[in-house]
Amino acid sequence: ATLDKIITEYQDHESYDKEEYPLGLYTKEYYKSIAEYAKSTLDKLEKIEVDGLSETETISLDLLKFNLKDQIAYYEFEQYLNPLLSDYGFHSSLTYNVRPLTNYDDIKKYLNTLNAIPEYVNQHFVNLREGLEKGVSQPLVIFKGYESTYDSNIVDNYEDSYYYSPFK
Repeated sequence: ATLDKIITEYQDHESYDKEEYPLGLYTKEYYKSIAEYAKSTLDKLEKIEVDGLSETETISLDLLKFNLKDQIAYYEFEQYLNPLLSDYGFHSSLTYNVRPLTNYDDIKKYLNTLNAIPEYVNQHFVNLREGLEKGVSQPLVIFKGYESTYDSNIVDNYEDSYYYSPFK
């Protein structure tokens, strides 16, 4: 296979069904499949003759190899078991899904996204629990005041929720 073909295959690769998982997939099996795909792609890249490549192609090859190795390391070092960081938590990106609803397709997509939140959270909780069992976590001190990153999203009346705002 040529470098261009491998790059195109990599860019077109769908690692999960975005309709079924509108917020993404975060299971151990998913990360394993990403690492396996990365390994098979690296194997293909090792067969590329670098002598005939242009400078741009060589850079593309090196960058793709780096990215693939990073994906493998992410799985092998179980980085997915640590979904809460000092400056980011899996829950903090959810608010970016809230936007104006202008047509039926927007509404349907938004409702599917809202319906996906429990599974999204549960997948991260599975990883978080396994990480804690293995001693993988951020230092406790970073969690001082951390509740402010999610407390504002917990409301008594659903109509007061930021996630409900597009329906108003």
